Amino acid sequence: MVKKIIIFLLIVIALVVITMLNKSNNKKVKKANNRKTNTIKNEKKTPVKDVALVEERTSSKKKEVEIDPMLKAILDTVAPISVSFDQNSFRFGDKIVRAYAITQYTPHPKFGWLADIMGIPNTIVSTLYTPTSNADLMQALAKTLNVMRGTAESTRNYIEQQRVEQGIENAEETIKRLDRTGESVGRFSCIVLAFGTSKEEFQKSCSRVESKISALNLRVKILSNLQKEGFMSAFPTYTPQADVLRCSEKIITQSAMEFGMPIASSAFSDDTGCHFAEDTNGNMIILDMWKRIGDRTNSNFTVMGMPGKGKSFSVKSILLGEWMRGTRIYIIDPEREYVQMVEDEMEGEVLKVGANSKGSMINPLQIRTVSSSSKDEKNPDEEDTANLASHLKTVETFFDLYLEDITASQKALLKDMTIKAYAKYGITFESDIYHLTNNDYPVMKDIYDLIEFEITKLDMKKKRGENVSTVEYNDYVQLRGLMKDIAVGGDSFIWNGETTIHSDSKVVALDTSGFAEGNEKLKKIQYFNVLTWVWEQASQNREERCIIVADEAYMMIDQRVPTALIHMRNMAKRGRKYNVSIMTISHSVVDFLAPAIKQYGQELIGTSCYKMFFGCEGQNLLELSNLYDLKEAERDFLLGAEQGYALAQFGSKRVIVHFKVGDYKKRRISGGGEGVETKKKNTSNRDNVVWQSVNA
Repeated sequence: MVKKIIIFLLIVIALVVITMLNKSNNKKVKKANNRKTNTIKNEKKTPVKDVALVEERTSSKKKEVEIDPMLKAILDTVAPISVSFDQNSFRFGDKIVRAYAITQYTPHPKFGWLADIMGIPNTIVSTLYTPTSNADLMQALAKTLNVMRGTAESTRNYIEQQRVEQGIENAEETIKRLDRTGESVGRFSCIVLAFGTSKEEFQKSCSRVESKISALNLRVKILSNLQKEGFMSAFPTYTPQADVLRCSEKIITQSAMEFGMPIASSAFSDDTGCHFAEDTNGNMIILDMWKRIGDRTNSNFTVMGMPGKGKSFSVKSILLGEWMRGTRIYIIDPEREYVQMVEDEMEGEVLKVGANSKGSMINPLQIRTVSSSSKDEKNPDEEDTANLASHLKTVETFFDLYLEDITASQKALLKDMTIKAYAKYGITFESDIYHLTNNDYPVMKDIYDLIEFEITKLDMKKKRGENVSTVEYNDYVQLRGLMKDIAVGGDSFIWNGETTIHSDSKVVALDTSGFAEGNEKLKKIQYFNVLTWVWEQASQNREERCIIVADEAYMMIDQRVPTALIHMRNMAKRGRKYNVSIMTISHSVVDFLAPAIKQYGQELIGTSCYKMFFGCEGQNLLELSNLYDLKEAERDFLLGAEQGYALAQFGSKRVIVHFKVGDYKKRRISGGGEGVETKKKNTSNRDNVVWQSVNA
């Protein structure tokens, strides 16, 4: 109703202006005629002495009857522009226009392909993207494949056969990629209007459009007999026309559409991947962390920075993008920063394995099916061996972290008791453990009982008068005291029992919170225990991409027991062989460079191809500068870096980035550690949103 009223008022205004102009022109014409008549009469009476003077007067009279420029501008605004349509072009005011549609897209578009189209002079480009179901696309591709295979077998035209075979190859590749990654797809339509004010300019515009689009390996077609519908589809005030969509709408992947976004330039971007951040010029950076090119040999991340600078926000943004690509994600979360996002936005599962997690347990004595240190590096194709010998190294590291006061002789006795506990369950160094279940392994109480049994045997020997080594007897007694808490005491509910946790979710957050403040030892031990379980899960399928997020990684560092850090370093080194990315997140690089562990800490953070350094100062900045040879400008940036800004390193290339995301993504980065943006609650999600953009 409001639109009708506005249109009516515009028509009335136009009529009033036209009427006023007509009256004004009529008056001026009458005056001009009267003056002309008088002039002629006078000229009849008086001989004309100068013909040039008469012509000058006549021209001045003509100028007086011209329309006022301001009134003409008003008239052009309110009065409708003339539009006439032909078969392959149309006139819009003083311009000649032709409507094109892109009817075929390449499966491997180059970055910024749509920007190249939108940059063609004298064009208007309209794009339309509508999300659709992957299943529908795969069914449609399967039907198309059958048709194309039949065409390839029946046709005798060599050129047509080559085209069909290329189409079959592209369709098969698309089906494999969608089935493997679960990437989102949608229907994409692109209408291009080429125009010119003269026929020569119009022909040049059309030639540029056809040659430029063809050079991008795309197919463009004139909308013959659909020029009116093409104009309406591209014009902002009309909706897309069904006839145009039938010939222009094609199904493409979401990544192909995103890579075409009109970005003028970028300091760093991949052809594939997800939105990462923006550079200092506001240009989008696309990163494919799984891409192996040049000096980018793995997918590991190192994230360092003072609290509140945006570490958690940036990591959540990266994880959301990878989750949408179908990547499996495991998050070790000591501060419950990721719990809400995992549960509410990523359809994941939270496993409570902290101090208050009764019934959720990871048995440290259960042999991991893949050991991070058992593989022979010289034989990358050799399968890993998961057996008792390899897992005993992990168990030794666990006990080193837990039993701080154990002596070398007691440690030897403990190892002997551990081997006997495995033997009690029928597990030896030659056993095949792949068929074993969670309840086929010993628990801490079994080791404790064996120690009790040895002490009892020695007591009986004493009673019989046999010689008993006092040192050995005292070692067993002290070892029983050291193991009592973990076997039957206060720590038994954390580590004495069979493994009970399990998850088939794509995203799993392991909540290790709940330990009392100041009890760093238990946090450290459980962090290590959870990390070994996560590595086992992540390394099962080498064909599936997986990310392990080690948040607050400093918690696992123990200068007294460097083997825990060595274990994590080995995971980072070997992750590329299992398609696994290790994200190491901490506050300060100094934590990893203490003299006792510097060798291993430096290797851990240095192994990462991708590094993000947020604001820092003091000793942390000094160590970072020395370690990576930062330039003076880079040091100054880190010293005064604002929230959300970081110095990012991709291989050997460094770029200052800003982690700025849209509202749709900001709403999903919820929970603790938001930092950069404010959480928005109670915002309804809209499904099947149609995105339309018009660029002139």
